[in-house]
Amino acid sequence: MHSDEKSLTRLMFCTTGVILQKMISEKNMNNYSHIILDEIHEREIDMDLLLVIVKEFLLNNSIGTKLILMSATLNAEIFIDYFTFEFPDKVIKPGVFELPSNRDFEINKFHLEDLVRFGFQNDIINYMKPGISTGLYNLAKNILIHRIKNSDKSILVFLPGVYEIETLNAVLKDSEELKEKCLICVLYSSLSVENQKIAFKPASKPKIILCTNIAESSVTINDVDCVIDFCLSKVVKTVKNTTMSSLTMEWAARDNLEQRAGRTGRTCDGVVYRLIHRSHFSGRLRFSMPEMERCPLETTVLRIKLFDVEPPLKLLAKALSPPETSEVKKALLILKELGGLQRLENNLQFDYEDGKMTFVGRIMAALPVDVRISKFIVLGYIFSVLDEAIIIGAGLNIRSIFRTNPSERLVDYEHKLTWADGSGCDFMAILNAYKLWKFMSEQGQFSDWKAEQIWCHEFNLERKSLHEMRELIHSIKERLSGLNFTEIRGNAAMWEDREKPVILKICIAGAFLPNFFITGDSTEYVEQSIQKEIGGKNPFRTVYFKKMDNKSYVGQVHESQIKQKMVEAGVCRHTDDIKLTFDKGSSKLFMEFLSDEVDLEQHDESGIHAKFQKISNCQVAGKIASEIYRAVKLRTTSRNGCGLSIDVMSPEEALQYAQEHGIYEEQTTFEVRKSLSLSLQLRLYLFFVPEKRNQKPSEVPRILCHSTNIYKQSQRRCYFNCSSWQIFHSTEHRTKHY
Repeated sequence: MHSDEKSLTRLMFCTTGVILQKMISEKNMNNYSHIILDEIHEREIDMDLLLVIVKEFLLNNSIGTKLILMSATLNAEIFIDYFTFEFPDKVIKPGVFELPSNRDFEINKFHLEDLVRFGFQNDIINYMKPGISTGLYNLAKNILIHRIKNSDKSILVFLPGVYEIETLNAVLKDSEELKEKCLICVLYSSLSVENQKIAFKPASKPKIILCTNIAESSVTINDVDCVIDFCLSKVVKTVKNTTMSSLTMEWAARDNLEQRAGRTGRTCDGVVYRLIHRSHFSGRLRFSMPEMERCPLETTVLRIKLFDVEPPLKLLAKALSPPETSEVKKALLILKELGGLQRLENNLQFDYEDGKMTFVGRIMAALPVDVRISKFIVLGYIFSVLDEAIIIGAGLNIRSIFRTNPSERLVDYEHKLTWADGSGCDFMAILNAYKLWKFMSEQGQFSDWKAEQIWCHEFNLERKSLHEMRELIHSIKERLSGLNFTEIRGNAAMWEDREKPVILKICIAGAFLPNFFITGDSTEYVEQSIQKEIGGKNPFRTVYFKKMDNKSYVGQVHESQIKQKMVEAGVCRHTDDIKLTFDKGSSKLFMEFLSDEVDLEQHDESGIHAKFQKISNCQVAGKIASEIYRAVKLRTTSRNGCGLSIDVMSPEEALQYAQEHGIYEEQTTFEVRKSLSLSLQLRLYLFFVPEKRNQKPSEVPRILCHSTNIYKQSQRRCYFNCSSWQIFHSTEHRTKHY
């Protein structure tokens, strides 16, 4: 709420949250002649609560203030009804002003039934289960090929989320018709600013921009003449009868689809391809569900308690779209669990419909962060790590400070592991990164913003997010100071740096209960069975592939290629860091990582600055080798089918080569070690292509290693195995299991 508001101020621009807080604290609108609320069709939860409050003021103590509601796609009738006041002697009804919205260019709109020429078939879409089938991805690809051949303008493709963007991106990159003819860009909120800018920069060839609803109304790309809309969106919804929220995919409302269509036809005639039937489009709800009906209400309830006019249930019943009573009661229960409201009333009875606000609740209502983050900050005060808790809380409440590059996810992940400094914790990564950036800034290490940008790029950080984080930290401290909530340095415990991660994790557990993971107990039987699986090797550093056909393929012949591919994939840095063992008896390929261990306790006196001068291949999260974490991450980055491929000889040639060069399988000794008990799914892809030059491509067999398991336990040790190998023969169009 930093501003230069003075007695001479005549016009003030602010966010919905800021004006809402002003209304709650001032309890009238008499300081303002006019209040203009824009984009009210979006029905954000803060906006709906603000409408409730300003309506109360208009009826009671601020009749001289004029309220103006604005929107390009406004459903005027519901707002007219809401703000129509009936008195015994008269009825006051708001006026409506419509401005002409004539377009200079025409927009042609097509639906699925119009797209038969692009390969549309009725079975590629299921309206009962919102999602994107392979057929829809291929249909979009065919439309894009057609547009690229006939236009040099940019194309905007609306998809519901990052996963779907990556899937379509992989489909398009495999298309020969699109290679070298266009530039494929992605655009979504968590993407780094540097990569977002690519979509807006002029290019020498047409751009295909794969985006989420971030481009629906927030941004404008001038040279777009085509929009392809999958007509889906992902929204946050509370899960009934639980305290959890989930991101749910659903068909978008008509007003959202019209907003997307409006991204074209601005500088030239445009065309829109909606990948749903026209009848389904007409039958969709015109407006999307308001946030107040689907989102958590804890912060809203706290603001109502701070407003202190009526109980939450009664005031929210006056909303434009009132939430369900059960959801309000759930929010009250959560706040009582977090300490924001008193659990018991003065008569020692539990009130399910209301509760008195505590001092912790006032802190939660005052801070511009989620209530659980506020609780985390309060616990940070109690455990004498307030500054660290504020930094982490601010980092959690803004866009990630870590740079995101879709083509270098393994590198991004490795940087994040290094920032975590052996803790294996995202919170500690945020803390370490911000502290170093702040130290560099305060010491004048950045001569200008360009030097700062270069440094941030080198260490995989977002400069813009770091500056936003600094402002939020300042705002949090200022608001806490206004509540006389400041850290006392007197007799408070002074933790050493090595102790703070443990203390902060205690605060995390207290604030985010029950949303964290607890490992189960390991039994002797589980330990023995897992030990048998890994052949007595070091579970901290070993992964293995299961059911590799060692009898037909001499793996040692291709050992150097397998190592090189793992290096190229970014799992490790040098081929010498990998030891392969082919267990012919069990058809397993063991892969051990041999990189030197780094003692995280040994740091020079220069502290955190020197520690991150160079990204090192250190161990993370205890004794688990960092290569294990990168192998896990490799599975997630390969979910769309991008795998590791190596050239192999035919079984006969490989055997002959092995005999001529004296290649034999290495023998391994069995060493009993404890291992891990929790099984998580992991997938790695390894394609084998024969080197035989005279073999036709259609006759090339491929071995696909899939469904890899990773095991973990509280001792923080892990390994993974592949449950099966399959050989695909494209000439036979069938799969043979080995």
